[in-house]
Amino acid sequence: MAKTVESLRRLACASASAERVGLLAMPGEPVERVRHQLVDRFLSDATWTHLFFGDADQEFPEDTLDRLLALDSAIACLPVTIYAPRVAGKGRSGPGVTTNIWMHDSEAGTPATERVSRFLDPDEFPSGPFTCDGTGLACCLIAREVFERMAKPFFSFKFRNEGKAIGVSEDAYFFNKARELGYHIKVDPSPESVCEHYKEVDLTRLEDFFRDLPKRWPWRRDSKTNESLFIACLPEDNEILHETTLFLWMQQSQLKRPHEVFRTSNWLQSLKLSIRTFLAQQSEDWLLIIDGRTVPPDDFADRVISTSIPFASGLFRELVNGEPANGFLLRPSEHDGDPAHVADWLTEPLPVHWASLRATVIHRRLLEKIGTSWVPAHGGPREAGSALAEALCRSGEDSPQLVPIGCSHLQPFGLRRLLDAKLALKAELRQRNGAGS
Repeated sequence: MAKTVESLRRLACASASAERVGLLAMPGEPVERVRHQLVDRFLSDATWTHLFFGDADQEFPEDTLDRLLALDSAIACLPVTIYAPRVAGKGRSGPGVTTNIWMHDSEAGTPATERVSRFLDPDEFPSGPFTCDGTGLACCLIAREVFERMAKPFFSFKFRNEGKAIGVSEDAYFFNKARELGYHIKVDPSPESVCEHYKEVDLTRLEDFFRDLPKRWPWRRDSKTNESLFIACLPEDNEILHETTLFLWMQQSQLKRPHEVFRTSNWLQSLKLSIRTFLAQQSEDWLLIIDGRTVPPDDFADRVISTSIPFASGLFRELVNGEPANGFLLRPSEHDGDPAHVADWLTEPLPVHWASLRATVIHRRLLEKIGTSWVPAHGGPREAGSALAEALCRSGEDSPQLVPIGCSHLQPFGLRRLLDAKLALKAELRQRNGAGS
């Protein structure tokens, strides 16, 4: 990831404590083999004193190396935002956004299968540097002596031991061996030390990162239509991600309907080609457009078609200038509340100014009337949705409608912002409880 490379370059240049810093990128699988190769390269040159591990989907504070060296520990780490169960092992809890710093809640000597470990939020850190029971190698500085004293393998996935599932990752395996040698894992708890971590996030359900119960859409229609449907899948720049979302959708779909994938030099050309193909076939009444990052529910098309709405879009969020935004524009007169919380009050289809074409059902009659000349020359699903709504308005057709059916929309997103939002919510709850409200 370009952001990671630039972040590593900055931290290498910014260090005031390290006499010499070398950078080595070694992508590949499996991860434990790559880590061993990096250690071998490190140990082959006796002049290097420490090895820093950083993952390729992160951004690091510029003073990362200075912070880690200041901990004066053979193993030093900075916290990294993750999406994981807060409680691991026995008594496992639902996932949420937290950090990769964890502590054992079980008494010493508890068998691994009975052990309870808990990931810590930053507001649970001690006020100064502290020792944790475990973390990951996503931002970790390790002294040379650790590898010189430790027997290989340094890293290994251990999923079973004597027939029992134990689920030990390659980094947990390393830390277990390090503790057996008497080493401790030191952590810098300052808020500025928390590293950004980019993951494929369902923007439609950001609240799930810090709420126990996922959103349940209140609008339900028990319907299954016999209308013919043409499914057009339009990947964006990441074809692998498109195949993943398409696979997820088709796996959960009870209909297993045929689909056609349109790959051209850009998304708008794919859109235009899909519409022309749909109109030329003369065999289907409805066109379902899904893009390469969106996974509609398995009954999405049937539920929308059952309403007879000729142009309808699902409910989801997308990134606009790096920030989460709704994939539609409300009419100002429709609702006086904050559009950002539309899911809290929307229970029936709602006319909107325009809707992004990421999960959209359109009737043949509309497209036969306006053709493809409305497709803009630049942009993506948002711009296309706006242009389509304008074209339909000019031709005397109704505006699109938003249906309250949540569609997953996956995009790389920094977990640090979600963690900050979670901490703000926790602080607000503590303040309310303290005030007795």
